[in-house]
Amino acid sequence: FTRRPRKGARNILDVKWVCKWKKVASKADPTKQVRVIRMRMTLRGFKDMDANSIQTYAGTSGRPAQRLVTSEACCRGWKLRSLDVSKAFLKGISYKELAKQTGEPERDVNFELRPDAVAALRQCPGYKDFDPRTEVLHCTKPGTGCKDAPRAWSLQLTKATNADFGFKPTTYDEQLVVRHDHNQQLDCIG
Repeated sequence: FTRRPRKGARNILDVKWVCKWKKVASKADPTKQVRVIRMRMTLRGFKDMDANSIQTYAGTSGRPAQRLVTSEACCRGWKLRSLDVSKAFLKGISYKELAKQTGEPERDVNFELRPDAVAALRQCPGYKDFDPRTEVLHCTKPGTGCKDAPRAWSLQLTKATNADFGFKPTTYDEQLVVRHDHNQQLDCIG
């Protein structure tokens, strides 16, 4: 996000803090567990003025494609792997890139903070003089809570799997991707 004047800013959302209590291994004594409280700020996307007019599709493969992946792994003796990308929605493409890829107009999404969060924001470099009465925070990327965050993440993931790792989508299911080696033998499916 960046700062911007409140005047002229449209589509201003507010935020909600979501807390999560976890037990993790203690750094001092790994045999003991300590309670950690993690706070995550989420935009209250249901207040988004443009929410009903944006495409929210984020692709996932269907059940038959998931069964095909499992079947191929079993037949070939491959190990199945899964991964969880921490804070995935924050790693999607920017609103500018989203507009460029889709041909849609660039979205204008802004948010404001509660007074307790403003005090914390003022401790960050460049925000010491932030004034919530005259300024808002402008989203450069869809954040957690935005309806377009899953699609922005999906486009970023597709860019990585296809361009960087050589996967190609199948005609059967666009979200089912495959990669072949130099002998045209299947070497990866996902």
